[in-house]
Amino acid sequence: MNPPTTPPAALAPRAGPFPAPRSLHQESGLPRFDPAETGSTMISEWGVQTQSRQWAVLQAIERAWDERPWPDGLRSYHVFPSIDGTTLLHHSRWTEDAAFEAFVARHRDARVDLIDTEVPGIVRDGLGRFKLYRSHLAQPSPAPTGCFVVVRVEAATAALQQSWIDAVCAALEGDRVPGLIAAHFHVCDDGRIANIAQWESEAAHLQAMAGGTGIAQHESSAWHRVRTMPGITQRGLQRFRLPHVIGAASQASTRRTEVPHA
Repeated sequence: MNPPTTPPAALAPRAGPFPAPRSLHQESGLPRFDPAETGSTMISEWGVQTQSRQWAVLQAIERAWDERPWPDGLRSYHVFPSIDGTTLLHHSRWTEDAAFEAFVARHRDARVDLIDTEVPGIVRDGLGRFKLYRSHLAQPSPAPTGCFVVVRVEAATAALQQSWIDAVCAALEGDRVPGLIAAHFHVCDDGRIANIAQWESEAAHLQAMAGGTGIAQHESSAWHRVRTMPGITQRGLQRFRLPHVIGAASQASTRRTEVPHA
């Protein structure tokens, strides 16, 4: 993927028994969210402080990856810029843990060094190996995705992760939220939950949060269960623009040269 010449105006894993939302169209340029998919999803955040630095880091990432071979076992790599300009959320899908570990051992440092040389002072935090536990489809025929919202939660146990996510999905089933397209609940072995939600627009999410009450403050027994479940800690949310697809040319080349197994 070649970066534009000018910045935009604003810038042990557990398998869930839940299939991908059956009617959710796979939009071009977005990650594939499929709970049945094997492998791992690596999610991390880079603190970049300002909108101009965010754009410079994105360009550096694209150069670092375009100049090097596509790693074995990497299905896709997307980088989401936060709307406030402070953060880059990294989302990469790997066929197996060993593939990611081999990449880290042999190839990651060269890419990171190039990026850090171009834009010093990046704060890297929160790298975790996640599994997509389940997804909730809010609208069978939604408008195109215009914004992502990442909700960060921590649970005291793995069982509680799943119980809380199931409770949220049950509440959403009974309480349609205008503008929400889908919510994809990722779990990490350290107790973290990352809900990566697709929205029609930033304005739709702001409207849903109007008055500071938030979606989960709706008055129903289902949402009351979500709010009062013990062992759950809310870690905040952040809005993101549509992601940059990293290494798109390399991915296409890799797919063209793959030989199917007999």
